[in-house]
Amino acid sequence: MSHDNFSKNGNLSEEQTIVGSSFAKYLDGKILLGAVEYADLPGLHLFNVQVRVDTGANNSSLHVENIEYEERDNETWVSFDLPKDVFPDRRASRRSAKLVDKRLVKTNNEAKEKRCLIEASVCIGKSHWTIPITLTDRSNMRYPMLLGRTAMAGRALVDPESEYIQSAYRMSVNYA
Repeated sequence: MSHDNFSKNGNLSEEQTIVGSSFAKYLDGKILLGAVEYADLPGLHLFNVQVRVDTGANNSSLHVENIEYEERDNETWVSFDLPKDVFPDRRASRRSAKLVDKRLVKTNNEAKEKRCLIEASVCIGKSHWTIPITLTDRSNMRYPMLLGRTAMAGRALVDPESEYIQSAYRMSVNYA
């Protein structure tokens, strides 16, 4: 916001206040995300992940390698590696999660790819919720995680001209 929007005492002008209150109603409890944000996936012990927020993508996806399946108590689980050179958390790279489904996903080059689908808690700013995430090789992408429409539905609005809006609200949380 430019300095022109403020009155001499530093407050928003009457016009900006009205627009601001209308915007607050429009948000209606939703968070405002930029085109790129930082996220934590505490259930996967994965923190400070750069996430591309993409309203053009239906699914969220996470960059993983070496997916393997295993049975635990009559349920299928997937274990996978998080490449240490990609993720800022450089602890043990092997993770596992319960397999929710296998999905046929259209990739950015229009090809179809069968992917594992897991659910994980995501924390962005002060908000956290559970989202479906497909596991795939995103090594040719700039960001290791993509947040798609399904994960944001009813929870977020996106300002594509901004980045890291929620970074100012990141909580220091002990996920232990």
